[in-house]
Amino acid sequence: MEKQPAVDEVKWNAQVVEHVRMVTSLIEKREVRLEEIIKMLVRALRQHSIGRGKRIDYIIRYLNKSSP
Repeated sequence: MEKQPAVDEVKWNAQVVEHVRMVTSLIEKREVRLEEIIKMLVRALRQHSIGRGKRIDYIIRYLNKSSP
């Protein structure tokens, strides 16, 4: 099973994270905290396990998890 990234394990580019925070604050018309942005980015990284691999790799992982 693929290990999920933790906040401490990912090295974030501070300028990019601040830019994402600023843009998100403008879109949502509220002040968005840096912690919210980090949580959002970690969650986004967790959700793309299918997109990173080939379809056959996904099928094999699925079959190994739910084998009869």
